[in-house]
Amino acid sequence: MTHEGRETVDLDAIEDALSLLDAISHCSPCCARSVAVRMFPRMAFLIARQSWDFEPQLDAAALMAADLLGVPKETVADAVEFFERRLASEAETTELERALRIGRVAECPSPSVEGGD
Repeated sequence: MTHEGRETVDLDAIEDALSLLDAISHCSPCCARSVAVRMFPRMAFLIARQSWDFEPQLDAAALMAADLLGVPKETVADAVEFFERRLASEAETTELERALRIGRVAECPSPSVEGGD
């Protein structure tokens, strides 16, 4: 994203939900909604992935995203839930794959340390 007299910001490189929302909110009014719509999947993913120690902050982030998008907060909540389910599924798959690898290693005989032919 470039603006006359301002530095370029790579929105795709931002890894924090609040930083992304902040960057989008600083876009010029003529393009902020368009940028928010384009970045909606990323916003929802980052909100879902982020650890929220203070639950009201999560609600505020969802409301901010909804305001930027011009949609009801429920729309953002649905998208965040979609990514939460996807992240949970990926974590479960990773855990199962790890368990399978550990099981295979346990089944394999230990290689001989003595060496020699």
